[in-house]
Amino acid sequence: YCSALETISLPDGITAIRYRAFSATALKKVNFAGTAEQWNSIAIDASNTVLLDADIYCGGELQENPVVAGGNCSYYDPVKWTLDRNGKLTIYGSGKMHNYNAPGSTAGSSGGGSNDAPWWSMHSYVKSLEIQEGVTSVGQYAFYDLMGLTEVVIPESVLTVEEDAFRDCTSLVNVEILGPVDYIDYHVFNGCSSLTAIDIPDGVTSIGEYAFYDCGALTSITIPSGVTSIEDGVFSG
Repeated sequence: YCSALETISLPDGITAIRYRAFSATALKKVNFAGTAEQWNSIAIDASNTVLLDADIYCGGELQENPVVAGGNCSYYDPVKWTLDRNGKLTIYGSGKMHNYNAPGSTAGSSGGGSNDAPWWSMHSYVKSLEIQEGVTSVGQYAFYDLMGLTEVVIPESVLTVEEDAFRDCTSLVNVEILGPVDYIDYHVFNGCSSLTAIDIPDGVTSIGEYAFYDCGALTSITIPSGVTSIEDGVFSG
């Protein structure tokens, strides 16, 4: 443990800050020799929560809103993520997001370890979400319990929103789905108790069970004519 460590200087060639690298420190200042762009591309594990409050300097300049965590959405995933100090979670790249388990669950994970979303250690700091064009799916449990999230725009490139993706986002009020999604998977918005209205896009043919369970503020929903199946418990709770 380096519990007295308050300042650290990092070279511009660093590419990763691994699990709990700074977690047992009193870090207050990071001097990074490279540019802000280089800093923002470093894979920083979300367990390093001390970076949320540390002053980060890039090339001698204090950064107002630096990236404090980020990397690949999984070890083999072309989709990446960053979280900045203002609480903006950005998902970017090309292809499908990884599917996760409910936080703390080991079901289906290799080696018996957890399969949490990589930003889970900082999930309580997330205030906004940007999913960029090029991402083709929203992973299972990807944004579970992001209680600071108030709105979501799902871009045109997204074809699939997996089960439980936005479950228990209790402050989520507005959702806009722009892509040709054909199925609203089960439990996707379960527990989104502040959601007031949603337009289901054309192309959707089925709404999975409990998709809007316990959405007590939901007063308006537009369902396209192509929907042929509304499964159990969709609007209950």
